[in-house]
Amino acid sequence: MKSKFIRSIATVATSILVSAVLLPPGANATTKSASLDMTSMTMPVISTVQSGDVISLKISGLGSQGVYVSVCRGDVTSATKSTLCDPDQSHMAWITANGGQGSASGASGGNITVATTFSTVNCLVDSCSLYVRGDHNNTTAYQLTRKIPLSFKVGGGVRFADSVTGTAGGMTMTPNVPHNLTYATPIRFSLKSTSGLRITLSSLTPDCSVNGTVVTALAGNTVCAIAATTLGNTRYSPLSVNFPFYTFAKAQTIGIKWPVRTSVKVGQSLVVRVVTSNVKQAVTVASSTPTICSVTTASDKWTVKMLRAGSCALSAAASADATSSARWNSVQIGKDYLVVS
Repeated sequence: MKSKFIRSIATVATSILVSAVLLPPGANATTKSASLDMTSMTMPVISTVQSGDVISLKISGLGSQGVYVSVCRGDVTSATKSTLCDPDQSHMAWITANGGQGSASGASGGNITVATTFSTVNCLVDSCSLYVRGDHNNTTAYQLTRKIPLSFKVGGGVRFADSVTGTAGGMTMTPNVPHNLTYATPIRFSLKSTSGLRITLSSLTPDCSVNGTVVTALAGNTVCAIAATTLGNTRYSPLSVNFPFYTFAKAQTIGIKWPVRTSVKVGQSLVVRVVTSNVKQAVTVASSTPTICSVTTASDKWTVKMLRAGSCALSAAASADATSSARWNSVQIGKDYLVVS
């Protein structure tokens, strides 16, 4: 009788433990709705969730692209999603603009089922988010990456949500509000969390690097996303926010330096110098008045010959970076003329 009673208690305890971990949709589970605009960097706010909840996410601005959405640890990247995301595909949503072929349409929304624990992740301890990324047809479309922070109920209560304030390169930083970043021009972040916990920065995209608190764009004409995270504590939930950047090519600058003369005679020749800054491409110098003067090039020296009386004007140019990295802009200048008599 005693052993039967003990087995009954063990069975009940096991049932309670399984329910606490899995908590399938039921009396305590709810469906929460949210909308995400892919043309904006503003993330929706989703009220506190628990295991078994279903999040119905509508997405606009997808164009012809599609995304997968699932619950993942907050510091997930494209390289770690296989270990840091809920592996249960029935919990994941596939969303395209018009739906079809098994995907949900952006207008009707896709359903994501919330699990508290999966793989080595425990969202009651770790910071977790809805991780939006390109689907199998858009695996390298990093501009589709979004992270929507989630707050989980802990022991019947909720830890305080942490927040962050600060600057980077003289700019006031607000999560999900994009700023501009120039190629190869590092900026230093100075951030402070409400909790006072240490903030760690990491790059969510390959076109920016992070070294401690310094962020550098590795390419122009692209988008970078910098994650700021904390580990959390018993009072505050882990922080996971995103600082997006639009990157731009670096400017090349050119100057033409005439010899110290204000006028020259027909038939004379002068050697001009080109002064450059951050010029990575070949520089060309040409005459803008070819009937008055001509330009020949030899060993990076430009010789100008005066052909007839008038005003001799030159131009100089350097082409843009033609690679996909788009690191430098093209540049072209004209120069005040020299009088030929």
